[in-house]
Amino acid sequence: MIRFGTDPEYLIVDNKNQPVPAHLFFPGSKDAKWYCPIKGRGLGSLFRDGYALELNVPPSNCRSVLTDNVRFMLSKAKKFLPRGYRLVPAPAWPIRLSSLRGAPSDVQQFGCDPAFDAYTGEERRIELDGERHPYRYAGGHLHFSVDPVPTWMKNFGSVRMFVKYLDLYVGLPLTHLYHDPPTFLRRRFYGRAGEFRLQNYPDHSAGVEYRVPDPRVWNHQAVAMMALGIGRDLLRQFRQRVPLRLPVSEVALQRAINEGDNIAQLLRTRRGWYSRQVLNRAAADPRFQIFKPVRPVPAGTECDFAGWSEWLNDTLVP
Repeated sequence: MIRFGTDPEYLIVDNKNQPVPAHLFFPGSKDAKWYCPIKGRGLGSLFRDGYALELNVPPSNCRSVLTDNVRFMLSKAKKFLPRGYRLVPAPAWPIRLSSLRGAPSDVQQFGCDPAFDAYTGEERRIELDGERHPYRYAGGHLHFSVDPVPTWMKNFGSVRMFVKYLDLYVGLPLTHLYHDPPTFLRRRFYGRAGEFRLQNYPDHSAGVEYRVPDPRVWNHQAVAMMALGIGRDLLRQFRQRVPLRLPVSEVALQRAINEGDNIAQLLRTRRGWYSRQVLNRAAADPRFQIFKPVRPVPAGTECDFAGWSEWLNDTLVP
């Protein structure tokens, strides 16, 4: 069984559009989360991850249910914010260092654990001085797990290749959709091409946390459905055969994701999902640039809830 998960991060701004640290409204550390039951689906949670707010949502084997869980947790988070304050899905945002005065130590520092680089196979740890660094960053990490764990997923080289394919068919299109300075500012430090963690989950499944996307992957349900659906298809593909190499230059792919170089030339057609033309339309669609959290799953539809395919039908089919 393939399951999906996510733990997006959001920055908080006040009524003057100035960022404020999450500790003013939310608890800290993974041991002090606020838990929010989602009927029939388990527990979601809210807690601060440094300066930002992190949402944990119950995993699901259904993309539409996961997107609905994100919607539910976003609505819960907003209830804890005073009038005029809002969540921002910003990959990078300048902060006032004065806002750190008197803040807990975890808010003043960057506390992320190391992550792997699929291209080098090595761990990468970020060393930034949180008291002096004038920006904060947020991710929209996507989790893909499988139970029982397939043989190829027990091989580190095969997992690295899977992440490279996620870069090509998910990370690159998302970079095309959200091609702006904050994207590449974040990727100087976080969410760089090939960034992932290995995960063992409480349900005894194992998988990959793909850390390249920023929180705008949850701007619109069509974007999230596309990213999750392609990840699922790649997992199925890897069950049959682990590809030996990418069909594009690895160096060029890394530069495209990390720096925005020659993205259009590297975009591929993913049969059943998109072509270059479709991605160009998507990048020009203002709906994907607006933070309008995903709508609820209609009763009785579950995994048949339309996502990316609905957007395609609405905008591209005569």
